[in-house]
Amino acid sequence: MYQHIYTYIYTYNNRITSLLATCKDPDTNDSCYILLYYIVLYYIIFRYLHHLRYRRITSLFATCKDPDTNDSCMIMDLANRGSLDNVLQDMARIGQAPSDCVLINTGQQLCEALKHMALYGVVHRDISARNVLVFSYSQTNIKDVEVKLTDFGLSTRSGVTLGGGGGGDPEEPRPVRWMSPEALRDGVFTEKSDVWSMGVLLWEMWELRGSSQDAFWKPYESVDEDSDVEKGVIDGSLKPQITHTCPPAVTAIIDACMHAKPALRPDFKTIGVLLMETFVEMKTKMAADDDGDDALCCICFEEKRNILVQPCLHLCICENCKDDGLPKYERERECVLGGRGGAVGERDEERVFD
Repeated sequence: MYQHIYTYIYTYNNRITSLLATCKDPDTNDSCYILLYYIVLYYIIFRYLHHLRYRRITSLFATCKDPDTNDSCMIMDLANRGSLDNVLQDMARIGQAPSDCVLINTGQQLCEALKHMALYGVVHRDISARNVLVFSYSQTNIKDVEVKLTDFGLSTRSGVTLGGGGGGDPEEPRPVRWMSPEALRDGVFTEKSDVWSMGVLLWEMWELRGSSQDAFWKPYESVDEDSDVEKGVIDGSLKPQITHTCPPAVTAIIDACMHAKPALRPDFKTIGVLLMETFVEMKTKMAADDDGDDALCCICFEEKRNILVQPCLHLCICENCKDDGLPKYERERECVLGGRGGAVGERDEERVFD
């Protein structure tokens, strides 16, 4: 267990970057500080090697061991906001629950991470809100949302079958409430078992958004014992019951992800497209409902929109979003107010909900 935590925060190109170092034994402080110092130098000097990392997955920069004590320390990304489950429940408690657009954007970012893992044949096996780190978050502005997938302790290659029914040592804790029927019954783990867990995560996000209770919400919370949940998921008698307001399109995505037959579940690429279409549809409706002189920007929903996107000839976005350029889906599809949209300035970078 890594019990001692040290942080290093620096500014590079007007961007604040945080690194975190953890170690088990305070006697390894010197090793930890030295390693952190060299990693910071590496991070600054070799930033152009960013393509070796993936932006939606937490980065482990380095590890080291003390040769005398055999103790170890790690250097990784620092997520100042903590885990997604804590963030959502804390926001709900103070009456600042995030909007549907923000939650959909959160799901899209995580879908990107899982699509990347599936591309390389890796199954996460423990997808849940507690294993999502929040670097920045907002109640309404998707531009301020940044989350990353973490905790790969259970990850394995796709298609592997682990013994013991559910995989691994039966005595070890398992994320039963997030596991698919085939994973619980046969110990089979594929992209489609992760897709099931993604459906549970989406369900979890909307429930946490609407929960102001002190106790954390958990899937199938009306069932006390994990063994009863396992039985119900395997025989199909337990279904997700969404008790808080959730867009019908998101509910349909959850149902598709949690289909009993793995072959009929969508892959992560398809889920990403479905979330994107839901997002654009919601923004279109919001823009149509708010088309007065003080209408808000169709991207950030915070500033007054005063910039038109040629050739659609609508006032669509604010000055800040013009400077950042339009997201990919607005360049390639249509302006959210109708008509073909055009790019505001030339940008080589492709961006989806960023």
